[in-house]
Amino acid sequence: MDINGFTAGVERPDGSFINVEVEPVNIEIEGHLKSTGAYNLYHSHFGDDILSSRDRTDADYLGMITFSQEVEGDWMYEGNGLSDDEAEQIVMQLNGMMNEDDAEHSFSAPVYYKGGMVNVEIVPHDGKFDIYYAGSLLGQIHGREQIFGEPLDKDVLVTVLQAIDRYNQG
Repeated sequence: MDINGFTAGVERPDGSFINVEVEPVNIEIEGHLKSTGAYNLYHSHFGDDILSSRDRTDADYLGMITFSQEVEGDWMYEGNGLSDDEAEQIVMQLNGMMNEDDAEHSFSAPVYYKGGMVNVEIVPHDGKFDIYYAGSLLGQIHGREQIFGEPLDKDVLVTVLQAIDRYNQG
């Protein structure tokens, strides 16, 4: 289960959203990095310059999610920065990334973003579409509306919606 770090969108009880950086905890064995099944969670300053690990403060640390090595599907959240429900949202996103079937159904779209042409990855699930760029969740589309994330530029949103339409037709 090799997952690179990513930014997870988490809905708070009041309906607001926060972005959480999810970073795998790996160990080196015989010169190769191996997953421990644990993930550190940090408050993401999404939209700001991305913080390197040396720029983070203790206040940015939200806790750790650890998957059981013995019982598939069991996990534990340790920390006080998130509620159990919020941690479960991250677990659901991690489980979705681990599901190989999702990767087979993802598709990309070329968009003009951050001053250049890039491909965004679009991952369908449960009637919604997650939009990723460089491993970070930019937003989520449901129907014809963006329901999560920093508002996408109109041109980016139109291009993503066109790609979703093509996916749904074909």
